[in-house]
Amino acid sequence: MSLNDLNEDCLHQILSYFEYEPNKLREFATISRRFNELVQVYLVRHVSFRLDHPRTPSAERFELFLSAIQRRPELKRQIQTLELFWNVDNTILSARVNGLLSNLPGLSSLTLKQHAGTVPFELTFDLENAMPMLRHFCVVRGSVSTLCKALLHPQIQTIGANSLASLPERFLGRPTRTVYALLESLDLKECFFAPAIIQRLLQYRPNIRKLTFELASNTYVFSPKEITQALDAAKDTLEELVIRGHQQVFRDGVHDGSRMDLKEYGKLRVLDVPSSCVFRAKVRDRSRNFLHQHLPASLEYLRIYFTNDTGLFYLTEEDEESFWDDDDEVDEDWYKWLTEIVRYKLVSFPMLRTILIEELGSHHPVSWLNHSLARDAASAGVRLDVLLRRLRG
Repeated sequence: MSLNDLNEDCLHQILSYFEYEPNKLREFATISRRFNELVQVYLVRHVSFRLDHPRTPSAERFELFLSAIQRRPELKRQIQTLELFWNVDNTILSARVNGLLSNLPGLSSLTLKQHAGTVPFELTFDLENAMPMLRHFCVVRGSVSTLCKALLHPQIQTIGANSLASLPERFLGRPTRTVYALLESLDLKECFFAPAIIQRLLQYRPNIRKLTFELASNTYVFSPKEITQALDAAKDTLEELVIRGHQQVFRDGVHDGSRMDLKEYGKLRVLDVPSSCVFRAKVRDRSRNFLHQHLPASLEYLRIYFTNDTGLFYLTEEDEESFWDDDDEVDEDWYKWLTEIVRYKLVSFPMLRTILIEELGSHHPVSWLNHSLARDAASAGVRLDVLLRRLRG
């Protein structure tokens, strides 16, 4: 008995084992016309194409892929994962991509990456109607309206966006409706949004579990209090918060002295923020103390990172050379806020397991830990790591 003698159900069961091995599937397709027809169902399920140049093998496979689904429209229902990469602005290509994407009823994961170009990619159709089964969406160099269309899709669980066009708030449309389904993750990298934009985005999906975004701090002076207000819609569901941003704007007289107050965020487990969200920049006083009163009891992981503008001991990179050559000991008052978090851990943060304090700016950071602080951390069951740009010689 040959493979061709097997019934169709048996052949489908065999081919399903090679669903993620396209080269093997193509070998099966050469056996006979019958096999070729069956294999197409599996070849289109998980596809990835680089469209940098029309004569590359990947671009040629894309043309064959389009021909196959045009010849057999029912194959569109079989497409589950689709990744498209291209390098330059191309209006014709964008139109073809939109034409392909406008009707993929079985698609669950979509990645669109434009690695160069000045015109952001724009979806021209309603995402929910075109892809009702979509769960994971990622776009690089897309438009903000494309992100908003993803936020309005009630089935999407994770959204990743990188290098979106950074538009002022007035260019971001108000949501036509609010989707209350839980969004597992919204990851906005290198998007440089002001807090007002984040606040508007959360109007689309207030119930979110994981949020990562980068602040537009090079061009916008924001307040930590303002950031907290922007996140207010998600305070009952947010579990992980990661904020990226620079600290240059937080010079003396600019930072308003406020700090993010997250004690009402009852599910927040992971907090990873720049020091400027919780401290003023170079003010060497007691303003850093009592940070523990602004953190949620649910916290399990805390990372606070200091940028070049200031450090754990209130030092800029320029200050450090002379400071570490001095014989004076580090004043315990300068890191009292950290001591408080450790000492109040059992009462205030029973789930806290890891604290990472990090000064950025060095390829070879060095560990620092006061002996009594290390002892307190060990007693509280907390892993405490403090990484400085340099240590005293």
